[in-house]
This record gives sequence, C-alpha cells and structure tokens, in this order.
Amino acid sequence: MRQASAAFALGDTACVGESMADQEISLLVTKTIWYFDFQRPPGKAGELGDGRSGRTNGRHRVDEYQLDVKM
Repeated sequence: MRQASAAFALGDTACVGESMADQEISLLVTKTIWYFDFQRPPGKAGELGDGRSGRTNGRHRVDEYQLDVKM
C-alpha cells in the first residue's frame, strides 16, 4: 500500500513535512468527530449489530454497537 500511495515520495527524496501532514489530518478527523453527537437509535434499531459475549463472528464485546450520527 505504501508504494501505491507515495504522495510524499520515498527514500532520500521524501518530504520532511510528511509527519506534520499526518498529524494535521489526524487532528482534523479528531476535531470533526468531536463535534458529532453519538447515541443509540431507539427501539429494535438500537439492538441491531450489538455485541454479545461468546460470539464467534461480528462484535463480541457486550454493549458495543453501531451508532447513528446526528449533527
């Protein structure tokens, strides 16, 4: 994957600002998510995709859900 996406070049010609750009993108995503309000949907939809212990496929941690995002 790294070779397929070499936006900052590789080796001796690598961009010195790559780590700063990575941090900026990380901060942008984090701050964007911070402004969302996460909550479980009401009713049966809130149980859809929930985690159950002992599962061999899907979510196996109790109280782990897919969430609806509202802005």
